[in-house]
Amino acid sequence: MRPPTRNRAGLIALIALLFTTFGMPNAAPAAPRAFATYERYIGLDYVISPNSTIWVHSVCPSGTRPSGGGGYNDEDSVYMVASVPSLIDNAWYAQFVNPTSNRYGRVHAVAICTNAQSYAHELRRTASPYDYLTMTSWCAPNERLSGGGFRAWDSRLRANATFPVNSVTQQVTVTNATGSNIDVSAYAVCGFDQYATRGASSSVQGYQSGTAQAYCSSREVRTGGGGYGNSFNDIQIQYSSPTDSGWVIRGKNLSGAPQNLQASVLCAPL
Repeated sequence: MRPPTRNRAGLIALIALLFTTFGMPNAAPAAPRAFATYERYIGLDYVISPNSTIWVHSVCPSGTRPSGGGGYNDEDSVYMVASVPSLIDNAWYAQFVNPTSNRYGRVHAVAICTNAQSYAHELRRTASPYDYLTMTSWCAPNERLSGGGFRAWDSRLRANATFPVNSVTQQVTVTNATGSNIDVSAYAVCGFDQYATRGASSSVQGYQSGTAQAYCSSREVRTGGGGYGNSFNDIQIQYSSPTDSGWVIRGKNLSGAPQNLQASVLCAPL
């Protein structure tokens, strides 16, 4: 091959300089980063009658799936026995029990819906008679916890705690005051965003109900959450639900001594 002439060599050097300075001609611009969204959707209100149980749900819009969720009730005697993700129909389900003979309440489910990838992992165990059970559901490798839930497979079970322990695990505690074995499920809902945990607590007097609320910062959005008492089996969860900017949990103190009720919320950066 003939070596380039002096003029050709100069032209090649000029072209190389232009590529180095301005980049390849007609190069496609870099695609903008796709930010995940986490929107709260409140399901329909339903009346829960005395001596009854009810399932309610909130469905995510097309193209989204739940990253977390919960449920709410307005009656002090009603309590929650399930808060369950479903990635099959992209919804969040909640179950409530009304043990009273003459009081009515209103309940609804709440879902946090995301356009990001989301996976649900279930751990199922058996609570022995007259005992309490603590269990933890984990995210898969490389996943991060965005939310979680639980299910008591018998409505006589008492839910004491459901909350994020760290970036990959959701913990559930229940009390079985019956003479039967009862199954329990803990759910970890996991994605690939970076989630921070925020917390706040309040004191609940003996035999009273109280609420605790935790908030994300102004540069964050809530994706999931939960709560617990400082003595797990002395608090009964009445509801656990996302708010507009954080998480709220309401619990009843079944002991005569004050208990700290802790709310935890998982937050993703905006």
